[in-house]
Amino acid sequence: MVTCICSCLKHSSYGSKYNKGEVPEKYFYKDPENPTGQKFKQCKWCRETYAKSRNESRRKFAAKAKESQKDENKYMICTGRSHISISKHDKHKVPRKKFIKRYVNGRISYFKHCLDCRVHENERRHEGHNKLTKKERKKKFHCSSCNKTQDISQRFINEDGKFSKQCIKCRESKRLCRKKIRKQSKINTYKIKKEIMAKLGSCCERCQRIFIKGSSKSGLPLIILETYVNDKKRMVKYMDEIYRAKNLLLIFLANWS
Repeated sequence: MVTCICSCLKHSSYGSKYNKGEVPEKYFYKDPENPTGQKFKQCKWCRETYAKSRNESRRKFAAKAKESQKDENKYMICTGRSHISISKHDKHKVPRKKFIKRYVNGRISYFKHCLDCRVHENERRHEGHNKLTKKERKKKFHCSSCNKTQDISQRFINEDGKFSKQCIKCRESKRLCRKKIRKQSKINTYKIKKEIMAKLGSCCERCQRIFIKGSSKSGLPLIILETYVNDKKRMVKYMDEIYRAKNLLLIFLANWS
C-alpha cells in the first residue's frame, strides 16, 4: 500500500486514524473509492475538518454582518472575501451608505457587500471576457461565475435558447444549492406550522377546526373535526372518543412528514 505525507500542520488533532507520514494515497483524492483526478496535499480528514471550521466561521461572520444592518450607527460589516485588498475601509467599519440598495416605504434595503467589493467583482467578470478576441469568442467564452475561460460547448443554454453567461458546471451547482435551500426552507416551515397548531389545539386559528387527510394518495376526502371549549380546555370528538385537541394533534403531527 502506497502512503503519503499529509502537509496539514494540525493533522494529529483533526481526527485522522493514520499518522501524518503514513496516510494511504487514496485519501488524498476527492473520492477515496475512485482515486483519480486531482491529488491534494492534505488528507481527507484534514480537508473536511478545515472546511467545516471555515464554513462555521463564515456563517458566524455573516450573521454578525446581518446584525450590523439593524444597528443605528453609521458603520456596517462587509463580508466580501477580497475586501481587505481592494478597499481603504476596515471590513468591520465600512460606511453604511456604501451598502444602500433602495428605499421602499420608508425602509432601507442593503446589499451584502459594500460598493468597493461590488465594483471589483463586476470588473473581474468583464476582464476575462474582454481579453478574448472576436475570433476566440466563436470557440471560447468566459464564465462570469467561476471566472474561467472555457470551450463554447461548456456554455449553458437558457430555456429561451440563448447562451447564458455561466458554464454548465456553475449553473448545475447553483441549481443544486437552490434545491437544498428550498428543501431546508420547507422543513423549517413544517416545524413552525407544527408549533402553531400544537399551541392552538387546531389547524386554523379562525374556524378552530382540525383537518385530517384521507387514506388516498391525494389525501381526500378530508376529515373535518369541530373543536369546542370545555373548562377552558379545547376538546374534540374523534371516532366516538373525547380527546383534548392538543393531545390528538400531537399524535397526528408525530407522523406528519
